[in-house]
Amino acid sequence: QKVLYISGLIWLGVGLLSGFYFWSKYYFYLGVSISICICLIFSSYSYYRIFRVVRQHHIQIQVQQHVMESVDLNVTSMLRLQRSAVNTFVFYFAIIVCYLPLLVSLSLNFFSKKLWSKVWELADTVVFLNSSINPVLYCWRLTELRVAVTQTIRQILCRTPQGN
Repeated sequence: QKVLYISGLIWLGVGLLSGFYFWSKYYFYLGVSISICICLIFSSYSYYRIFRVVRQHHIQIQVQQHVMESVDLNVTSMLRLQRSAVNTFVFYFAIIVCYLPLLVSLSLNFFSKKLWSKVWELADTVVFLNSSINPVLYCWRLTELRVAVTQTIRQILCRTPQGN
């Protein structure tokens, strides 16, 4: 139910923000800037929380390793947890790198329209480039996904054409 509520709020917010584009571009870009800042702050906070949990688990596992003799299971679990945290950081870093130029360009919009138009073209492209980078990052960092994609590509390429 919370998910539906939050999804509804996001849809409502985006709808209102889209309406600002037709009413006043200044307020539209201001709203977009604020929205991006909120999303980046929320993402940063979430990553920080993930980092803290991983660190706590690491400490707990080290304590348990001294108590228990089955170290292999704990080490494997910790390595998986650390890899997950690193993957999350890589995805988070890609988002920051791709959205920061847009945030800077939107900020320039309030100071210099001429400079903004040149920077906007680059920033806009970098944001859309994020959508192209994400699949590559996910395949690179997630072994299970990489195996599934490789198998799917092999199945597609190895199909024999059907005769009529």
